[in-house]
Amino acid sequence: MSRRKYFIFSIISLFIGGMYYLIFKSNTILENIISRYFKIIPMKGNIPILSSTFFKCYFCDFLWAFSLQCGLCTIFLPDKKQHLHICYVVLIFGALWEILQFTSITNGTGDFVDLIIYFLGSSLTLLFKNKTKGDYV
Repeated sequence: MSRRKYFIFSIISLFIGGMYYLIFKSNTILENIISRYFKIIPMKGNIPILSSTFFKCYFCDFLWAFSLQCGLCTIFLPDKKQHLHICYVVLIFGALWEILQFTSITNGTGDFVDLIIYFLGSSLTLLFKNKTKGDYV
């Protein structure tokens, strides 16, 4: 896949995750920063599918992992073996983040399922790479 495609996927997933946080979750760091400058009223579950447990707890984590993976691939444009190494890096970042949450150093709850979601988010780029046969630009 080309750098351009990795970059576009990274930005789109980051944007969707950010918008989900701003619109559907209240009292997040991102909402607190933005609400200082703009009046934002979170919907807090007005759309049932978007307020389901999967979306509330795991969808944004999936998007963050996918965005990080695509961002790192934009920078390094890896071959297949290096691509797996970047997946491991994303998983390590996710594990460190979950440890910080578990030990209450940062807000959130440490969750093993999040690690699986991080792995799935970063592994999704492997599917794209295999489908596009490495059309690097």
